[in-house]
Amino acid sequence: MKDSLDQTHDSIAVIRAEARERASDASRSFEDGVGVLRDSLQAYDGLEEILDGIESNHKEAVEAYEEQILTLEADKALLWVRVEALDSMWVREQEVNQALRNEIVALNEESDAWRRVATPNLFKRLRGAVPYLIVGAGVGLLIR
Repeated sequence: MKDSLDQTHDSIAVIRAEARERASDASRSFEDGVGVLRDSLQAYDGLEEILDGIESNHKEAVEAYEEQILTLEADKALLWVRVEALDSMWVREQEVNQALRNEIVALNEESDAWRRVATPNLFKRLRGAVPYLIVGAGVGLLIR
């Protein structure tokens, strides 16, 4: 998942660099055009003020877009922190799950061992009863 995000991030970084270059070119072109227009409008009263208003509105729009870009970059940084935290938590969760699986296996093995001790097979039962059988046979022979 992280590799896919890294590739997407790299692609977006290229697009962002190209967009920044186009915006820089457009800004220079706008400033050049406004300068030429201002020189042309010096002979006409009132038109220069309209041009000042247009230029002011343009600057406000550019500043708003720059704020949006900064906000998006801050959001991106926060998202990367979240992705890294989630990735770390996922790894930790896998480690805990493996530890629990190991504990379950150990408990099952211990349970099986106790079960074998508590329920001996037939030969072990007979071997444990042999001394009692001999004593019982000896007592029976003595009584006869």
